[in-house]
Amino acid sequence: MLPLIGWSLLALAAAAEPRHALLISNSNHPFSKSDSQAMRARLEQFHFTVDARENPNAEDLRSTVAALAKQTGTVLFYYSGKSADYGSDVQLLPADYSGGKPDQKSAVPLAELIYTLEAGGAATRILLIEGGFVKSGQSVYLTNLYGAPGTFLAFAASQSECGETAWKGPNSPFTTKLLAALSTHSSLEEAYLEARYQTMRDPAAKQTPWAGDSLTEDFLFDGPKQAALSDSEAAAGHKAWLEVQQSSGADVLRAFLKQHPNGLHAFQARRLLAAREGRPYQETPLTARPEKGIPKTAEKPFREAAAKEDAGDRPAAVAAYSEAIAAKPDYVLALCSRARLLAASNELPKAVQDVETALAKDPRSGFCLTVAGQVYRAMRRNDDAFRVLSSGIQSHPWWQALNERGLLLENLGELDLALADYQQAIQLSPSTVAARVNACNVHNSKGQPAQALKFCNDALALDSRDARAHNNRGMSYIMLGQFDKALADLDLAVELAPDMYSGYTNRGFVLMQLRRMQDALRDLDRAAFLAPGNVTPFLYRATLKINAGDEISAQADLDRAERLQPGIVKRSLARKSAVSQTGLADR
Repeated sequence: MLPLIGWSLLALAAAAEPRHALLISNSNHPFSKSDSQAMRARLEQFHFTVDARENPNAEDLRSTVAALAKQTGTVLFYYSGKSADYGSDVQLLPADYSGGKPDQKSAVPLAELIYTLEAGGAATRILLIEGGFVKSGQSVYLTNLYGAPGTFLAFAASQSECGETAWKGPNSPFTTKLLAALSTHSSLEEAYLEARYQTMRDPAAKQTPWAGDSLTEDFLFDGPKQAALSDSEAAAGHKAWLEVQQSSGADVLRAFLKQHPNGLHAFQARRLLAAREGRPYQETPLTARPEKGIPKTAEKPFREAAAKEDAGDRPAAVAAYSEAIAAKPDYVLALCSRARLLAASNELPKAVQDVETALAKDPRSGFCLTVAGQVYRAMRRNDDAFRVLSSGIQSHPWWQALNERGLLLENLGELDLALADYQQAIQLSPSTVAARVNACNVHNSKGQPAQALKFCNDALALDSRDARAHNNRGMSYIMLGQFDKALADLDLAVELAPDMYSGYTNRGFVLMQLRRMQDALRDLDRAAFLAPGNVTPFLYRATLKINAGDEISAQADLDRAERLQPGIVKRSLARKSAVSQTGLADR
C-alpha cells in the first residue's frame, strides 16, 4: 500500500473522482468541534469537497444529507455527537435534544439517512459515527442499518458504551486513531482495522469500535488502485496449472509451458512433462566465471558493513556496502550482502539488480545464488528462484540454499519435496533452527501434528525465543485439540513477533474455541490488518460473527474473502457453513 507522504500521482489522480463529505459536530459531545476540524483537514488532503455543519437541528440535518445524496462518486457522512438506541433504530441526537423518547422533530433515525444516501447518485457511501450512546435500556440490531451495495458504516463505540472516558483529547479516541491510521494506510478497510485495534488496546479510550459494509471493492483514499499485471498473470497461471494437473497428456503440459514459460508453476510443469515423456529432469546449470582480486579501498568498508550488520544497524550496513561497491562495482560478496538487506526492506528492484550483477560476475557463488533465490521468491519469480537455488545446491550443497528451496516448494504445495530439502539442510547443519521450524510446518500441513511437534520441540531446544517455532507448535496443539497448550505458545509467538499475522490468526481461532469471543475478535482484526490479502482471518471472523448471530456483518467478511480468493465462499457453503471450510469446530 502506498504511504501517504507528499503528493503521489495517485493522490492527484483521485481528484478526477467526485468526492463529497458532510461533517456534523454537535456540542453534546465534548470533542465534536475539534473532531470536525481535524477530519476536514484530512479529507481535503484526499480531494473531498467538505461541508461542515455545527449543531444542526433535526430538520437541517435531513436537508443537508438530502443535498449530499445528490452528489455522485463517493460521499462521506461524519457525525460527532450523541446517539441513542431507542425503538428499532439508532437515533442521532441534535445538540438541542432535551431528553426523553426521541421523535421526528427531536432526532433523526440513522437508517433514514442511510436510505436517503442509498437512493442518491453516489456509488460509494461512507458513514462514520463518532461519540457514545445515550442509554435507553433497549437494544437495536445495528447491522440491519446497511444493505445496498457500496455502503460502509462504522461506529466509534458499541451500544453499551456512552463515550464517557478518561480521554483527554484534543479529539475523540476513535477519531484520533483513525486520523493516525490514515497517515499510513490508503485503504478504508485497513485504516479502520488499525484504528479499531489501537482504540481497543488503549486503556484510556474504553471503547469498542465496530463496522459493517456492503462494499464490492475496497475504497482507497489516495486514488484508484492499479491492478498489478504480474498478479493477474500469476492468478491466471495458477488457475491453468490446477487444470493441467488433472490432465494426463504431455501436449497439455507443452501448451501450458508455451503460454506461461516463466510462471509460478513453470518448473513443476517441466518436471512433470519430463516424467510423462519418460526422460530424466534436470535444470540447465549456470556457468562459472572467476572473480578478480579485491582492493583495500573496497575491503575496508566491506568489513565495516559486516560489523554494522551484525550490530543490527541495517541502514549503516547498506551505506558501507555501497561504499565498497563504489570502489569495486563488481564486488560479488558486497553486492549480494547489500541485496539481502535491501530485500529485507522490501526494496526488491534494487535487490534483484544487485544479485544479477553479482551472478553475471560469479554464477557459482553459493551465497549469491541463495540470496538471488530469496529475492526471486519474494518477487514471485518462482521459476528463476528454483533455477538459481538448484544450481547452487548442485555445485555446493549449502543448508541455507536447501532451506530456501524448501520454502519455495512448500509455497507451491510440493510438501514432500520441501520436507526432503529441510531434512537435508538439518543433516548439513545440525544446529539450524529455521529448517526445523519449516519441517514442523510441513508436517502440520500434511495433518501430522505428532511428527510436527518433534521438529518444533527440537527447534525450541536450540532457541526458546523463536516466534515461528512457538506459532507452529501452537498449530500442532490446535490440531491435537490441546487448546491451553496452544494458547501458551501463541501468546509467546505474538509477544516475540508482534507483526506476525499468523500468530494472531491462530490465537484468534484458539480463543474462539475457549469462548473468549471479544479477545478472539481483537486478534482477528489485527491479523486482517497485518495481512489484508490473506483470506483466513476474514473466514475465521465471519465464523465468529455467524455464531454470534451477526450474519449481515459476517457477510461483509465473506465478501472480502471471496474477492481475495474467488470460490472460497462457495466451497464453504457447499460444506454447509464457513465453519467446516476453515476447520473450526463448534466446541
